[in-house]
Amino acid sequence: MWSIWYEAPENAIKKMLSRPTSLFRPDKKNRMIFIFDLTLWHNHILCNCWLHRRLLPLPEGRRARVCIPLKGKIGVIRQAWNTVGFRQKGTALEYVKLHEWPDNANDAVRVQETLRKQLILESRFDRAELVAAVDTAYNDKINRLYAAAVTVRLPEMNDIERSVAEMEAKFDYIPALLSFREGPVILKVLSRLQIRPDVVIFAGHGLAHPRSFGLASHMGLLVDMPSIGCARKLLSGEFNMPDQEQGACSPLYVANVKCGYVYRTKSNVKPMFISPGHLCSIPDALAVVKKCLTEYRMPEPLRLAHLFASKYKQSAERKLGLRKPKRQR
Repeated sequence: MWSIWYEAPENAIKKMLSRPTSLFRPDKKNRMIFIFDLTLWHNHILCNCWLHRRLLPLPEGRRARVCIPLKGKIGVIRQAWNTVGFRQKGTALEYVKLHEWPDNANDAVRVQETLRKQLILESRFDRAELVAAVDTAYNDKINRLYAAAVTVRLPEMNDIERSVAEMEAKFDYIPALLSFREGPVILKVLSRLQIRPDVVIFAGHGLAHPRSFGLASHMGLLVDMPSIGCARKLLSGEFNMPDQEQGACSPLYVANVKCGYVYRTKSNVKPMFISPGHLCSIPDALAVVKKCLTEYRMPEPLRLAHLFASKYKQSAERKLGLRKPKRQR
């Protein structure tokens, strides 16, 4: 495997994707194949190629491609795409700037109290075929956040798109104000998605929040997308512990108002706390999460996003010398 650093011309690449799987497409004469793993790192594209490679010139405004002669076996290829490269203008998810990012807790609470009036708790999607999930990882040594977004197609659970982003953490960790700490990097990673999902699941709460405006509600409102909060720990509310069997469920109340469900996704394992964020009803939030369940505790899109964010963080730490490199076998 060769590692190639290819520096993109100025303003040629605006939006980047990071994919862990190989992509390929034969050219018109079926003589070339494009195959690469991509990672954005300080305005460079890191291309890990399996075959002999040569780089095509990248004119202004054109897509970045690695051109590889088609010879020998390709190896493991998981995804086939009709086009290869990056869109230069526009993304699938563009957010609306409804507020400035505050730097203190009092201003953040005021933003929550103002924006929660704009939430719509009715489902505005006909079906949930493309489900995206977002999770983050934090490096306390350098105060940096890493976010990953993964989109899957239901019911096959096929992984069709991934993206990553990183950013310095500029807001203190306060559980009820998590969206102000992780929000900027989450918006950044969502803006790199090229396929618009039907629903987005966030590793946090929606309505199940002291002010009914958790991470899922905040992000869903900013990107104007149906959003669901799916958390592993309770932040606020009261409930009766569901039975130990898989599928056991009980309603979750905040200030005596039903805001979600406590659902046991796996027998004899701690339940998940599910609540709608924006453009989604309480029953539909639970229904979507159920469709995404496999043999694990977490919904599959969220589990993949969690693993991908952790892997991206570890990779960044190795590049910075904060983690020992993997041993070559």
